Amino acid sequence: DLGTILLDASQKPIYGDQKTGSALAQPFYTHVDFYAGTLNWYTHGLDVTSATSFSRTHTGSAVDDSAVYGPLYPAFGFPQGKSGAYLALDLKKVTEELRVASQPGGQLEWLAGTFFTHESSGNQQPLTATANDGTPLPVLDPLLAVDEPSDYREGALFGDLTYKLSDQFDLTGGLRYARNWQANSFFITGIGASLQGLSDSQSHSAEAVTTWMF
Repeated sequence: DLGTILLDASQKPIYGDQKTGSALAQPFYTHVDFYAGTLNWYTHGLDVTSATSFSRTHTGSAVDDSAVYGPLYPAFGFPQGKSGAYLALDLKKVTEELRVASQPGGQLEWLAGTFFTHESSGNQQPLTATANDGTPLPVLDPLLAVDEPSDYREGALFGDLTYKLSDQFDLTGGLRYARNWQANSFFITGIGASLQGLSDSQSHSAEAVTTWMF
């Protein structure tokens, strides 16, 4: 539950020790999975490396808004009830990098590779309207429901070259080209969206960048 405890004038908890007095439970939780692996392969004077990772994060929380919205229900013909604001966040991400390099020790050393990542996320925020027994109220439930999914992708090519002029002096040059794409959506429903004049929307963008080193 949330860590907010209401106190009276004498600094004593109104609802009892470590009790919030909320009409709804207000938990918070997060769950993370992460997996990563690297494969190294040495063949014909080449070093090949493949690095892969996958992660997923799920986070959820709840806030009791019964005192804010519950008293409004009689205006719609319902008894005063409960309302909860919920948040559910999801993120999935996968990355892959593949590199091929010459084995060290020669006068000319080089490296070339590619990188890719993909992230997809979800953001759901419903605001409920229920009777005191938890039954959803017709027309009012949900008061507001927001869904904001997004998608991000990035790909890159890179490489560098080192020439050894002597045991004490090297010259190195490198180049990396990357491009990313992102998409964002906003979906909203509920009587609150109608009253505020809110509507769905979507957007897309992309950019590319080239960086170099010497």
